[in-house]
Amino acid sequence: MVSLADVKNWKPEVLNEIATTLRQRQQTLVHSGDDFGRLMPMASWTGPAADAAQGTHQQLMTRLMALTAVTSAVSKGLMQASDAIPPVKHAIEAAEELARKYGFTVDANGQVTDDFAGKEPPPEMHPEDRAHVHEQVVADLTQALRTAEDIDNDLDSLFFRAAFGEYADFHQGTVAAAADAGLKEVGLTLPDPPPNATPAQNAAWWATLSGAGKSFYEQGNPGVVGKLDGLPVEVRDRANRFMFEQKLGDLQQQRDAIRRKLDGMKESDPAQENEYHELEDQLKLVV
Repeated sequence: MVSLADVKNWKPEVLNEIATTLRQRQQTLVHSGDDFGRLMPMASWTGPAADAAQGTHQQLMTRLMALTAVTSAVSKGLMQASDAIPPVKHAIEAAEELARKYGFTVDANGQVTDDFAGKEPPPEMHPEDRAHVHEQVVADLTQALRTAEDIDNDLDSLFFRAAFGEYADFHQGTVAAAADAGLKEVGLTLPDPPPNATPAQNAAWWATLSGAGKSFYEQGNPGVVGKLDGLPVEVRDRANRFMFEQKLGDLQQQRDAIRRKLDGMKESDPAQENEYHELEDQLKLVV
């Protein structure tokens, strides 16, 4: 489990540099690898030696495709991590600053202690304000470490799969296709909001997501985002508007389907009379 001290020492800019270097190496593998792939088979060369060369060539191509797929997947994951870490570190820094302002200290493990324990705090520090700040700092640090743990676990899984080749089928025929297959691998995931969270906990969770992470989560889970107290008003409004428009579109499709069915029926037909009136009632609900 990661500690607060661990996260504060994380260097996303280094991950970005490594990811950039890996991406450059991947491009070299793609260009050179596909050139190498076109060398065999040679139409003018046949016989046992040609067959042996073809087998060796295929083995090397397999290794090239595997290496390229892994390089592609790892560079993607590292780039995602370099984007995901800064908001977490910023949340920790903001929580520590708020704690200091109200007479609290945050230790290396994220524990919050009262600098005025057993003493009277300055008169400008109201007890209710300090109690509220203590609660907020704890919530912010807890969520920051929760998100950091998620990032750490995802990177651990990424490196494990890279070391043991546990990726999707990279036998794509060309090195370029193998690189694309690596990019399709799942890199970092987004942590869900904490269960049964308070508005402060929801706000803390949202603050630890990167800009890309927020957009991705909102687009994939508008129904969840719209209901989360503590998130920015404009974010919830946008998500709820999307859900409303989606529901309206569904109702309009239902209305059109009912009308088409009614158009093909006759109210005067005894066999269809009951269904006709049932459909009319349904239509009134969605018009």
